[in-house]
Amino acid sequence: MECVISKNGTTVKGKTTYALQKQGSLLVYKNVEAEVCNNCGEAYLSVETTRKFSNLLLMLL
Repeated sequence: MECVISKNGTTVKGKTTYALQKQGSLLVYKNVEAEVCNNCGEAYLSVETTRKFSNLLLMLL
């Protein structure tokens, strides 16, 4: 897909670090699968991955 940030890059499968913050707590996940822009490095998570993190956050906090 085309990167909405750089407008010049396209995304490729890669890994990113994803951080969630709620009520003063910070959870950091490393090596999360994502689509990463080959121009600027912006990472896009799939809907499924985002949903899993949201559910996990609700359970933990």
